[in-house]
Amino acid sequence: MILLSTPIKDYRKESSINLLNSGYPEIKFIKEFYYSLIELNKENSKLEKLIYQKDDFNPVNSKNKYNTYVMVIGESARRDLMHFYGFHINNTPFMNSINGIFFTNYISAGTSTNISLSNTIAIKGNLSNNIVSLANKAGFSTYWLSNQGALGIFDTPIASMGKKANKYHFLKKGDYDNGNNSSNDTGLLPFIKTAINDNKKNKLIIIHLMGSHPPACNRTNDYYEIFYKSKDVSCYIQSIKETDNLLSKIYNELSLTKTKWSMMYFSDHGLSYANRNDIQQLRIMHGSSYRQNYEIPFFITSYDSKEKIYIKEKRSALSFMSLFSEWTGIDDKIIDKKCHMISNDKCENQNNIINFHNKVINYLEFPIEKSI
Repeated sequence: MILLSTPIKDYRKESSINLLNSGYPEIKFIKEFYYSLIELNKENSKLEKLIYQKDDFNPVNSKNKYNTYVMVIGESARRDLMHFYGFHINNTPFMNSINGIFFTNYISAGTSTNISLSNTIAIKGNLSNNIVSLANKAGFSTYWLSNQGALGIFDTPIASMGKKANKYHFLKKGDYDNGNNSSNDTGLLPFIKTAINDNKKNKLIIIHLMGSHPPACNRTNDYYEIFYKSKDVSCYIQSIKETDNLLSKIYNELSLTKTKWSMMYFSDHGLSYANRNDIQQLRIMHGSSYRQNYEIPFFITSYDSKEKIYIKEKRSALSFMSLFSEWTGIDDKIIDKKCHMISNDKCENQNNIINFHNKVINYLEFPIEKSI
């Protein structure tokens, strides 16, 4: 209701106003969000059918550099609000401190979890051709550990991929928001430790977080160390730090093992501001109108990382399967290998993203969101 305060006041003054077509930023935001949900529902129905198709993989294992691969999928982390990427509040002390490979111009495939991840960790057109199926066929022991939902309309296609793992666990048995504050990402730690210490030759452990999913204060139980702009934004900044802290715990657990390990982290998509005209009520929410909705963190760190290496060339999550193949050493003929993704080589089509109509477009078509 706070978001709608200005339009409602004006409507009371002038009842002839057509609110839906009034042009108020608040009303426009709600309309766009509503129609996006309709499109998302349609896409989810298509995706759910695709997941049950047979995969087309026939992988050839090249040399696996590591024994344990841990992939942490964050949620709603916007790159420019992270200290490592230049934000002035230090909410990424772990990320700042480690060596590894850091991507500075990586963009998500889309601006919702399902559209983004279904086009990131699977080959477009057949969700069965996903990283879990690929690793299974390559002889890896696979694990999917999730603090996202297993049954909701926003969760099902990605959860279905997760359930293809040899071992999987969902903290939430319903949808992604089941219980709101009932399960912090740290609740995954016992399952992560068990998977890391499972005595298997080659392992792929995928960890799907709630991260910074709005409303951010639900992620932090209304706690924040530093106030910035508004309560909601302050909680968001804090949620980034809490994810960073969880990553440090996973890193430390891996470091206790005698294995050769590598850990990857990226977010599914970014967010944008809402209610910009009232700073006290400023919020960070889902959107699809700005470049920041796609600009996400990405790094790889390993037991043998000796320095910070920066990948400054543009990389799109639509090319993630190629990057994943390089990282794990699992090769397959249906995975594009035209360009060396974990390098500063220039690669084609790295500004491409997927919109809510499942169309490939250039993310540079979107404006940069103005700072506040």
